[in-house]
Amino acid sequence: MPSPVFALNARNSDSGVTNIRNVKSPHWRRWLGPEHRCVVPFTSFSENETMPDGRKPPVWFAFDESRPLAFFAGIWTRWTSVRKVKEGETTNDLFEFLTTEPNKEVGAIHPKAMPVIHLLTPLPIFRSDPVRCVLSISQRQRTPAKTDS
Repeated sequence: MPSPVFALNARNSDSGVTNIRNVKSPHWRRWLGPEHRCVVPFTSFSENETMPDGRKPPVWFAFDESRPLAFFAGIWTRWTSVRKVKEGETTNDLFEFLTTEPNKEVGAIHPKAMPVIHLLTPLPIFRSDPVRCVLSISQRQRTPAKTDS
């Protein structure tokens, strides 16, 4: 999704952002309606763990070893901008994930946030209810645990 203006800091391109931590920000309001909501399927996701020596290996999370299908809550838009200077202005379909406070497992690796996750049950609600209801439903869902790979 397009970066907020303050994040561009006089750059001549906008590579965008991949997650939304603050849905109350005026920058995101235009995309919070049902027409811009999307779900992104996943079976596992990773966060980088910062090691004492500076390395940042990925740590993988899933609901269990069978890695059942679940969905990240997201928003999308078609946007025209300069994402890469060498490509010039392009029109792209962009999406990003909504994030929330991390659960205990994810928070141990990434304390700032984790994706808002849906199982199959709340999908119709996500597509039509206000975002604050969606976030509330998401926080009541099962939470993923760390996996070996």
